[in-house]
Amino acid sequence: MSNDLGRSLEEDIKKISEENHALLLEVYRLVKKINRHMVFDQVMSVIKIALILIPLWYAYTVLGPQLKQVYAMYSGLLSGEGSFGQVQEYQINQEVLKNLSPDVLNQLKKSGIIK
Repeated sequence: MSNDLGRSLEEDIKKISEENHALLLEVYRLVKKINRHMVFDQVMSVIKIALILIPLWYAYTVLGPQLKQVYAMYSGLLSGEGSFGQVQEYQINQEVLKNLSPDVLNQLKKSGIIK
């Protein structure tokens, strides 16, 4: 059989088949490239989420108790209660002062503990 240009139908089918094969290879290459990009985007989205969640988890577990202590001290200062809110007067036994060395007495006087 032949077509109107004198070529055989088998030659046309072979030419169309080669063109289809070349186009399918190009489509396969593009699909493979798109697939790599999709996998890379998924990995990067997991990394982005980890970069947000890991510092939050660290702040909650490690810094949380420390911030509670700081807040407790700060609120104690504001309210005048607790060990930081009240000025405590120390009564120093005179007998103890007599037994201390002169160097220690001088240091206590310099620091303002005794007068």
